[in-house]
Amino acid sequence: MHNTQNTSIEKRVEGVEREIDMLKTSAENDLTLQQLLSLFKKHRMLFLKVSVSISVLFLLIAFFMSKNYEASTILAPSNDNASSASRIPAQYGGLVAMAGVSLGDAGSNRVEQSVVLVKSWPFWADLLAQHSSIKPKLLAVVGEEKNTGALVYDSGIYDDELSQWDDIEPSSFKAFRAIKKQLTATYDAQTGMVTIEFKHRSPSVAYETIRIIVEELNEHFKEQDKLDAQRSINLLREKIAQTKNTEMRIIFYNLIEAHTKTLLLTDVRDEYLLKTLVRPMLPESGSNLRRIAVGFFGILFSIFVGASTVLFRHLGSSNHAQSA
Repeated sequence: MHNTQNTSIEKRVEGVEREIDMLKTSAENDLTLQQLLSLFKKHRMLFLKVSVSISVLFLLIAFFMSKNYEASTILAPSNDNASSASRIPAQYGGLVAMAGVSLGDAGSNRVEQSVVLVKSWPFWADLLAQHSSIKPKLLAVVGEEKNTGALVYDSGIYDDELSQWDDIEPSSFKAFRAIKKQLTATYDAQTGMVTIEFKHRSPSVAYETIRIIVEELNEHFKEQDKLDAQRSINLLREKIAQTKNTEMRIIFYNLIEAHTKTLLLTDVRDEYLLKTLVRPMLPESGSNLRRIAVGFFGILFSIFVGASTVLFRHLGSSNHAQSA
C-alpha cells in the first residue's frame, strides 16, 4: 500500500512538472510589443508582398464594379386628393349611417398610405404585370454603352435579342426582393411631402422606373376611388327609390353630387393623389459608395492577412526549432 501511495504522488508531481513546462513554453512564445515590431521589421518584405497583392486585387474589383445611378422625385398632395367620402358634409354623417350607407374612412392619410403601398409586394406585382418591358431592365441590365446609350444585359439572365429569359422567368416575389433593395420612399409628416428614390446601374432605367412608380401610384388610388364612388352612387340611387322622406332624399342627392365630383376628377386628372413638385431627372453621374466600401474593406483585409502570415511563419519556425 505504501508503494501505491508513492506511485500516486510521483504521478501528481509529473503532472505538475508538465503543466510548468507548458506554461514556460507559452511564456516563451508570447511576444512583447517591442518583439512584435522587431518581427514585422524583419519580415517587412513578406508583409508588404501579401498586403499589396490582396489590396491590388480588391482595388481592381472595385474599379471594374458598375456604378449605381439614382433618380429621385419629390411629390406633394394634390389639392383634391381626398376621397369622395371626405368631401361629404360632416353633418350628414349620422343620418347617412342610420340609412345604412357607409362613408368609409374619410380621415385616413392617403398620402402616407401611398408610401406604404409603394414598398409592398402587391404593388410591384401589379406594376410589373402592367409594364412587362421594365422587368428585364430592372433585373438583368448591368449598364449602358457610353457612346450609344444602349442597355447592356447580363446574357446569363436575359437574352435581349431573343427577348427571353435564359432560365425560368423570375416570379414577382423574387423580382420584388431584388427591387426593394434599390428603392427608398419616405413621407415627411411636417410638410406632407413624399420622396421616392431609385438606384440602378443604368441611369435611364432608374429614371424610367421613377416615372412609372408615380404613374402607377396615382392610377391605383384613382381606380380605387372610381370604383368606390360608382358603388356609392348606385347604392344611393337605390336608397332614394326606397325612401319618401324629403330630407333624406335631399341628403342622398348631395351625396351623389359629391361622388360624381370624384368620378369627374378621376377622368380629368392624371396626377390624382400626388402631384410632382420636383420632377425626376436623368442621372448624369453614378455613386461610388460601393467602390469605396469594397476598396476600404480590401485594404483592411490585406493588412490582416499580411500580419497573420508573418505571425504564422514565426510560430512555425519556433515550433520547428523546439522540436529539433
